Amino acid sequence: MIVTDRQKRILQILLENEDGISLAEVEKRLETSRRTLYREFGLLRPELAKSDLTLTNKKGYLQLTGSDESIADLRGELKESPGQGEMKAEDRGNALAALLLLKDEPEKIIALADELGVSEATVQADLAAVAESLAKYQIELKRTKGLGVQVSGKESQRRRILNGILLSESNDYVFFSYLNKEDQAKSGNFFIDLLPKKDLLKCWQAVKDLLSVFNFETDYQLIELILLFAISLDRQRQGKSVESMAAKPDSLKYQGYVYQIFAKLDVPEVTLTQNEVIFLANQMQMHEDQRVPFASDDQEVLVNLRVGQFIQDVSDQVQFDFSKNPAFSRRLQKHISALLQHSVKRLPNVRIETLSQLTMHFPQLYEAITAAWKLDFSEELNVAELQLLLLYFANEYGSRQPRRNLSALVICDNGLGTSAILAARLQKEVPEIKQVKTARASGLAQLKLEDYDIIFSTLDLPGFPREYHLVSPLLLGGELDRVKSEVASYVAKYPEKSTVQQPCRFKNPAAVLTQLVGESAFCQQLLQQMTLQPIGSQGMDMNAVLSAIVTAVPDEYVKDRLEVAQRLKKRLDLAPLGLPGSHLALLHTRTRAVSKCFFAIYDLAEPIAMTAMDQSKIMVKRQLLLLAPEDLPEASANVLGMISSFLVMSDQTLQLFESGNCQEIAAAIAQQYLGQVTQRLNQARGQS
Repeated sequence: MIVTDRQKRILQILLENEDGISLAEVEKRLETSRRTLYREFGLLRPELAKSDLTLTNKKGYLQLTGSDESIADLRGELKESPGQGEMKAEDRGNALAALLLLKDEPEKIIALADELGVSEATVQADLAAVAESLAKYQIELKRTKGLGVQVSGKESQRRRILNGILLSESNDYVFFSYLNKEDQAKSGNFFIDLLPKKDLLKCWQAVKDLLSVFNFETDYQLIELILLFAISLDRQRQGKSVESMAAKPDSLKYQGYVYQIFAKLDVPEVTLTQNEVIFLANQMQMHEDQRVPFASDDQEVLVNLRVGQFIQDVSDQVQFDFSKNPAFSRRLQKHISALLQHSVKRLPNVRIETLSQLTMHFPQLYEAITAAWKLDFSEELNVAELQLLLLYFANEYGSRQPRRNLSALVICDNGLGTSAILAARLQKEVPEIKQVKTARASGLAQLKLEDYDIIFSTLDLPGFPREYHLVSPLLLGGELDRVKSEVASYVAKYPEKSTVQQPCRFKNPAAVLTQLVGESAFCQQLLQQMTLQPIGSQGMDMNAVLSAIVTAVPDEYVKDRLEVAQRLKKRLDLAPLGLPGSHLALLHTRTRAVSKCFFAIYDLAEPIAMTAMDQSKIMVKRQLLLLAPEDLPEASANVLGMISSFLVMSDQTLQLFESGNCQEIAAAIAQQYLGQVTQRLNQARGQS
């Protein structure tokens, strides 16, 4: 059962008073109005009915009734549930804006207050900030005496803002977990629940068939497209269609996608107009052309100065000199700069168990960080974001040395390259982790969580059934110390069980042999055809370099060079591909425009400026290219993932790929592959 903090407290009061309690006493204990209590009762009754429990109110006297077993189950469920916190001011503003953008009739202030569980005065105060924010996007908030408030403006702009709000307030794991559970009526996320679940499900199923076309790198992109069409259905049912607008160049292809999706949605009550088709097509086209904004040089200097003062203020309060470590300062500067410039997705304001536990271990340091942030920065951070800052500082205190072989699951929302890099870093830097499986939130329903000893995630997973540890996609800096500490805690809590090994027998020898033969043949073929070629890049921009590289690929590997170049460009626009601390970049894509896998190295005659994965600026002298067809066998995917991760194994590896020749690089990759084969054979024996 998903409940808010207030609902949880109501249920606890009722369980503590089995013979009943007066409504007036509940009002007094919760310090809330009777109107608010009635609203909460209305929300709780259908949830309680699912557990065969009834909430009665006889003459102002409340009682919870049901079987002893149902009552006991509810007690246990409430004990395990953390409850959902009340909204902060920023979230309330987004909630009010979303409610008004979804409705066309005036809304009473008292109705909005009941919807959010706050006072009318709070709503009045929040509306002033909402009006100011919406005005920037040409949406006007109107107040009509006796009727309430409503918004007006272009329908297209209204939907863009609404999509942005719902997307920013949604959590990948909560979103897909909710859609995967047929019997779950609500997600527990206010913003996700604003749209009918049946619409979200229909749109998800319809968009799924276009996954190969859009080649989504993250679940975040997939959610954005689902919301786009779910909002379209909701607004069209209200008789609201977008205004006339010009179609973007190459729009016909995307208009075709719109018609495909609506054919699968099967919503006869909705009449699809040409204006609607063009708007959705334009949005889909923009969806594929996302860029990450970066701060200007002047802004970066100012942020770095403020971060330096922030570090000094924290150091003074806890009497520990954090400024002694330049690497720590640089990591913190990058994180805070990205946070202030909104170039990274902000953490939702919910409890994250890993971060909360860290706060308990370092209460004085957390208080110092909170105080110093208020002193040095005007921007507000929620609790989870402040706790994330604590990670950077706490990692300076050292770590323990664990001893144990573990299987790990890494949940992330990034593409093949970043996932492979994170998995490889875990295996290289934490020897106890021998096996790593990477998965997106949208694919968790197909996994058996009991197969993994320890779980890491690059995104928050509210309500996740297993304990997990939050990490960044690149496992930068002091995060590694924290991971080692968490592994040590796991080893201490769960001692390794003794096993009897049969070194010469395999559980399924034929399957092991078949997989290794396939992988080995593919690896050998890939390395044999690998080439190192010069590219005359003088005076070229990034688009021209990409075109030149794709042109150099032999005909037998590509079906459509233009499509491959466009895919590479879109992947580059989505996220940086430069390798931190090097002059290398790894260009990669997976598309039907590729006939078979291809790996090559290109030396640029003139270095080109690019952004590295850690957001630093680097001058790239050598481009590595990995191409793969859409239908990629698991054996081939394993080898390509191995190459991606091998790049960042060590400084020596980066240096080899930067300056080595074809034979040296091929030999190193072959050596790395053989080492992994040996490791997997040993693991297969141990599992027999």
